[in-house]
Amino acid sequence: MYYEIRHHTLYVYSAPVQLNHQTLRFQPHTDADQRLLRFDVTVDPRPAGMTDLSDLDGNHATVAWFSGETTRFNVEATSVVETLRPNPFDYVWQGDMSLPLKYSGAYLEALGPYMARMAAPEVREIGEGVAKQVDGRAQTFLYQLMADLHQRFSRIVRPVGEPHDPLETLRRGEGSCRDLTVLYLAIARSQGFAGRFVSGYYAPSHSEDDRYDLHAWPEIYVPGGGWRGFDPTIGLAVADRHIGVAVGALSQQASPVSGTYAGSASSTLETYVTITEMESMPAR
Repeated sequence: MYYEIRHHTLYVYSAPVQLNHQTLRFQPHTDADQRLLRFDVTVDPRPAGMTDLSDLDGNHATVAWFSGETTRFNVEATSVVETLRPNPFDYVWQGDMSLPLKYSGAYLEALGPYMARMAAPEVREIGEGVAKQVDGRAQTFLYQLMADLHQRFSRIVRPVGEPHDPLETLRRGEGSCRDLTVLYLAIARSQGFAGRFVSGYYAPSHSEDDRYDLHAWPEIYVPGGGWRGFDPTIGLAVADRHIGVAVGALSQQASPVSGTYAGSASSTLETYVTITEMESMPAR
């Protein structure tokens, strides 16, 4: 499937500020799940300099630096992406499927940053409960946890702010996509899975509006399947209607904009996304 995504991000400051270095992650990646066909980004005010880099997680990032003061910081990104995986179940599990999951030695070392360090008792309890539901089968656990969170928690839109701590989401009984992603990761990690936070876009098959929000979902490293997404917000395994942009062991590592400014001003954020589904590859 082919999509054109336009992502508008505008920060407005109550007084002139000096922008420090800003790291931008708006460029969708190319991998086994999708292929980037076109990408353009414009930044206002015009940076004094910019450089592209691959960050620790392999995301394509742009670092921009500035001179002078401004009351606005605007980023306009346009992407054309082909998604490649209509079937999210096109793999065969390799190795032991019992819980808690144990990766082989080489994988365990490489996946270290994406594993749990410590889980709260409430988080471990949920993981153990789901494991019991599925008779300790690791593959089934991933889908059951996704379905349980989708059914249990109300979905809300929270345009700004860091994801809530898993215990806060449990207390509230509701969460944004990033809150549910962090909760899913904490529970899955408590059962031995390696997981990472993904930011990107979701284009449902039917929508009454052409405006969307930035979306987030968890990916789990599946033996035999590699990184696979399980979206508790919509209750579906990730396939060709998700477009990934940035990933990280922590949500901050997948943020579209990371940076600070110097000055005593307050700031407001305006953002919107439009996604257009196309029937064929666009002409260049």
